Amino acid sequence: MSPSLDRLLRPRSIAVVGGAPAAGVIRQCQKLGYAGELWAVHPTRSEVAGVAAYASVEALPGVPDAAFVGVPAEQAIEVVAGLSARGCGGAVVYASGFAEAGGVGLERQVALVAAAGEMPVIGPNCMGVIDYRLGAALWPDQQGAPALDGHGVAIVTQSGNIALNLTMQQRGLPIAAVLAVGNCAVTGVAEVLDAYVERPEITAIGLHLEQVPPLAELLPVARRAAAAGKPVVVLRTGRSSAGARASATHTAALAGDEAIAAAVLEHCGFAEAEDVSGFLETLLLAHVGGEISEASIVSASCSGGEAALIADLAAAAGVAVPELSDADRARLGSVLGQRVPVHNPLDYHTYVWGDPIATRALFDAVMQVEVGLRVLVLDEPVGERCDPTDWEITLAAWVAAAKTAQQPAAVLSTMSELMPADTARRLAAAGVAPLRGMRDALAAVRSLNSARAQRCRLLEKASWVPSTDADARLRPRPRSRPRPSEGIAWLADAGIATPGRVTVLFAQAAEAAAGLRPPWAVKTAAPILHKSDVGGVRVGLSEPAEVEVAARAMANLGEHVVIEEMVTGAVCELLLSARRDPAHGVTLTLGAGGIHAELLSDTTVLVGSITAQDVDLALRRLRCWPLLVGFRGAPAADVGAVVEAALALVAGLARDPEIAEVEVNPLIVLPRGQGVCAVDGLLLPLTGSDHG
Repeated sequence: MSPSLDRLLRPRSIAVVGGAPAAGVIRQCQKLGYAGELWAVHPTRSEVAGVAAYASVEALPGVPDAAFVGVPAEQAIEVVAGLSARGCGGAVVYASGFAEAGGVGLERQVALVAAAGEMPVIGPNCMGVIDYRLGAALWPDQQGAPALDGHGVAIVTQSGNIALNLTMQQRGLPIAAVLAVGNCAVTGVAEVLDAYVERPEITAIGLHLEQVPPLAELLPVARRAAAAGKPVVVLRTGRSSAGARASATHTAALAGDEAIAAAVLEHCGFAEAEDVSGFLETLLLAHVGGEISEASIVSASCSGGEAALIADLAAAAGVAVPELSDADRARLGSVLGQRVPVHNPLDYHTYVWGDPIATRALFDAVMQVEVGLRVLVLDEPVGERCDPTDWEITLAAWVAAAKTAQQPAAVLSTMSELMPADTARRLAAAGVAPLRGMRDALAAVRSLNSARAQRCRLLEKASWVPSTDADARLRPRPRSRPRPSEGIAWLADAGIATPGRVTVLFAQAAEAAAGLRPPWAVKTAAPILHKSDVGGVRVGLSEPAEVEVAARAMANLGEHVVIEEMVTGAVCELLLSARRDPAHGVTLTLGAGGIHAELLSDTTVLVGSITAQDVDLALRRLRCWPLLVGFRGAPAADVGAVVEAALALVAGLARDPEIAEVEVNPLIVLPRGQGVCAVDGLLLPLTGSDHG
């Protein structure tokens, strides 16, 4: 663990400062069996919750490893300064009234940072931190997780209430630590994550994020997590509002802050979950199964309905349910006989039901199927009217088979209430993931496998270093109005092919067209974003007279028009955009282009050290990918040229720190070997730049 956080997160001595919140911390430590030193600090009391109290931090009998500061904001600043001066290992500041409140709260937070000096501080405005292996709870409220002897997950959240609720889960997930970071005034998410990555008893880490930290902060930690084989699962909130940033380009509408945040997490090899239930299921599978080698399952149940349901949901989730090999069929058939058709998903009927020997033999055969996860679908009866004996026989056989095979395995209930908490705990302790709900379970398989693949790529890449304008990233300047006329010239300078074109007075259009190869397109030269919406574009013109008519029809939009050679023989049209994100550096957006770009909303975003392989894999994720490889007999596209154009766009923006964004729409993609051509480009300089 990072030495700067070791004492705070695994304290052998704790000081609690304040009244009621401090008393709550003492009670939580006692409930969890904390065996270290507990000291209280209170100016007028001789004891707090049965623990001897000292009048000040300076009066403590020793230097605490960790302190809980449960006093109002102004007093908290003074206490933190005193703790730092004494060499305390770190503090949790419970009080609110700092940056989250605005106004004077911002000034308080600046003062708190100064008071902390080199001392780590969790918060302010946070619930705190618990280490369940030590029973150390710098946590003033109730919580629901027990002390832990073995391995478990760490959960880091930006919401104290979500952290508290997660400790109450009854899904069998062993929690080794929980930490609510609050405002992150001194110690941020990346530092806490790094500390937990280094702890061998932490099997996986769950992050609840309201704001994704900058890529430059997360990426070094992500590399260490990947090297340690430690999955990170993220639940991200605030996505809907984050995606509403207003901008002048298609890119902002299609791939705003939300898409960039998702790209950052994907680039780091973190698995994302959609909601709290999916977050817990993914963490459970990560804790028990670790690395999911492929997004595929073999499923066993004694119901044809369940077999069909999981097959349907797996297809929707992008999880393979592969056909069984001849060897698999032979092994399963030797147990089930001729009465049961052997397929995946497997409906094994009830011929082995209640027979521990036959059931174990069947499950031993299932465990030998080469897939990412082996799944037993089983709903356990509950209530006084039911006898669970036969279900327990089935569970015992599955657990024994999984233990012998040493392969990732899970028991999946179709309804959460049919997986009792005690059963879930027993399964998790035995190394079998207790999962609830097919949709969440399958999403977890897919997410963990995708994250694993990205972690492997991350380790193969050279270390990414932020661009030289890193300081400017933290002080973003607003974009000026787009400069369409400069966009094409900028793209040509960047090494991207553009069509022959000329800008002239509308009265000179026919004469100018004669010097270019037909057919022609005529566009208004006015700085209008969506020219086609206002009659500012005419295409497919083959006679100079047609060019003249089209140009005169645009005279009301501006006196200049652009005459352009049309690119024929296109396989498809794409959108490419490189933008300078204030938190994460240069990003690349790829998607379906043309006039239907926003209607189709078919885009993907890349961040960080973008390579040719990254671009190729991103193109394959697009729904329009079939067009690029030859849809229904059409010629295949020059994908290599698309990749080269995308990398040239990124490199060009990286070289030009005064440009905020460059968008190509459309990029005409020609058949293989014929290249690409950027027909339209928008250039957005930063306000105050030489271009603006």
